[in-house]
Amino acid sequence: MSNRESNRSQQTVEQIVAGFERLPHRQQSLAHLIIDHPEMVAFGSTREVAARVHVNAATVVRFAQALGYSGFNALQSAVRRAYLHGAGLLAPRDRSTTEGPAGAVGAMRDVHLGNIARAYENLAATDVDAIADRITNARRTFVCADGSPEIVGRLLLRLLRHVGLRGIPYSAAGADSVIDAHDWNDGDVLIVIGLWLTFRAPLEAVLRAKRAGVTTIAITGSGGSPLAAAAAYPIVVPTEGLSLPFSIVGAAAVVEALISHIAAKRRDLVAHIEESLLRGYVESGLLAPSPIATNVAKSIKATRVDKRK
Repeated sequence: MSNRESNRSQQTVEQIVAGFERLPHRQQSLAHLIIDHPEMVAFGSTREVAARVHVNAATVVRFAQALGYSGFNALQSAVRRAYLHGAGLLAPRDRSTTEGPAGAVGAMRDVHLGNIARAYENLAATDVDAIADRITNARRTFVCADGSPEIVGRLLLRLLRHVGLRGIPYSAAGADSVIDAHDWNDGDVLIVIGLWLTFRAPLEAVLRAKRAGVTTIAITGSGGSPLAAAAAYPIVVPTEGLSLPFSIVGAAAVVEALISHIAAKRRDLVAHIEESLLRGYVESGLLAPSPIATNVAKSIKATRVDKRK
């Protein structure tokens, strides 16, 4: 977000606060919504915003126009920029800056490289050794990652097994969230993964874990996110996207780096695990023939045919 856009968005909020008393009663309820729940206005439709404060859609449009905007869409853009800026997140890039599919691929590559570079810079600034020790010595390690972050969560759960550790998937919502957390204590670790936006359930899981004395680790897209503020060990990972508002590449890179750090502390065990896995793959017939083996087999077969001749 440019400084000009940031200032315009901030002025919107200041304008609402300064002129609150002069607003009609129904528009005051909309002003309260922007101040108390900006995410509703930032990402909701006109109808959803109107229903939330029990007014009609026309009132929402008049409210936007009273603030100097052409309509609700223009007001929403300003509130969205303010919301993302306050959370330390970047607004989605302008998709028109890429020229066709080829341009999108090149631009996405640049975004990925930038995200990974900043992710490693942020990781270097955290206490990786302490985080690794907490995970290694934990009684149980729970991994909470719903929605798109679940992709990174599954990667973490699988890689933990390769270093001799076990992760437990944790759902932040529903009855299972209570059942799985009923015996949490200070020997446990909860790792929560979030990307572009912070959802309520994972944040509440971190707060619940903290009350139980659980060590909390958050892999999140912004240092200003509620997850980063709540967790004992926040790891900030840029999740800026291009054609989509977010990217998981930086988060996946950080997970691999963290597991590599743990693996380096238990080299003999990791080597034993990998050797055992390879033997198991062979004994179970899971591995496909390699091109070399296939070519050798063809040569032998051809030789046998020649001898018969």
